Amino acid sequence: RFHPIPTLRKVSISNSRLRMPSVLRSLAYGLNRCPALEDVKLAYCGLRDAELGMILSWELLPSDAAAAIAGMLLRSDTELESLNLTNQHPGECGGSLDLSLLGLALVSNDSLRDLDVSFNMLSSLDIQSLVASLAKNSGLRSLNLMKNALNDDGIRFIGKYLPRMKGLEQLDIMANRFSDVGSDAILEGLQMNVILSSIEMPRGYRAANQIDHLLNVNKGGRRLLGDDTGSPPCPPGLW
Repeated sequence: RFHPIPTLRKVSISNSRLRMPSVLRSLAYGLNRCPALEDVKLAYCGLRDAELGMILSWELLPSDAAAAIAGMLLRSDTELESLNLTNQHPGECGGSLDLSLLGLALVSNDSLRDLDVSFNMLSSLDIQSLVASLAKNSGLRSLNLMKNALNDDGIRFIGKYLPRMKGLEQLDIMANRFSDVGSDAILEGLQMNVILSSIEMPRGYRAANQIDHLLNVNKGGRRLLGDDTGSPPCPPGLW
């Protein structure tokens, strides 16, 4: 049995096949009784939703991972800062993570700083709730969406919300399925975003150089000229 450790802050169980019920229940019992836990890595475990849910929420044992993750983030005593859910659905399992509940939880969560949902074949529809939550969440600093199935619709959705994002500083959208149309949407959204300072994306898009320029301007402190009146940020050309 995984015994609770009151001072435990980081757990990495990546690249493991945790499919035995006894192992899952032992981990669930221990992880959910470590009050100081800040960093959980479950990458490349190939866990189905129900199995991942068992680990993350022992008390309720919900039927799917999404409810478990949301419940963990909604706990008033959570100190979780980093959550790595890379590649939970390799080919033999199929499907993708349901992020709708996670998005709802992030609206009121202020502890999580880094979220990695790369290599999950998430569609443009899958990420909408998550992206929309960043208009209200000011705590998340890094979001990794690398190697999913985001097309121009998904990237345009991200671009639409960029002006309203309050805390995100790093975004990874490498190895997705969007075109110049999507990169143009990112460029447009960045015009009104003074926080985001790093975007990992292919260099071949026509807007790549302009996007890099805006990111560098943000790194230089364009936010310092902002105010709380809702007025537009300082134009990049004047900074």
